[in-house]
Amino acid sequence: MRATVIAIFLALTIGTPVLGTAAEFEFEFGGSPSVKVVIAEGTAQSSPVSKVEATEHRVVVVRDGEKYLWHTRWNTPLSKSISGSYITYTALDGSGYIQVLSPEMRKLREQLPPEQRQKQFVYVEHLLYQLRSVTYFGM
Repeated sequence: MRATVIAIFLALTIGTPVLGTAAEFEFEFGGSPSVKVVIAEGTAQSSPVSKVEATEHRVVVVRDGEKYLWHTRWNTPLSKSISGSYITYTALDGSGYIQVLSPEMRKLREQLPPEQRQKQFVYVEHLLYQLRSVTYFGM
């Protein structure tokens, strides 16, 4: 039942079909970006992400047994590593990574006053595309 609910959630929130059966995937992490940084030809451009764009560029990581998949990036296989306060999911094909605050750090973040909490990101998603990169920071 839980896997079915997660599959429906993924399909509704990211707008893409869930590949495989609902029972195959378990939700690992999800977030919406609020800042986008593009680096191309030695120039960096930073911009806020609109609510529409945030929905389009949402990040979702799922687990299929012992495998991790970057669900919002064509189910790209990921490796998971934990170091201190961070969990890092790295694409096995070298196309990028997602770094997330650990659950413990997210709990501590929630205890911050609202004005400080708004300044603190929960994750960074870094994508490599040809000779440029796109990085999203989000909650």
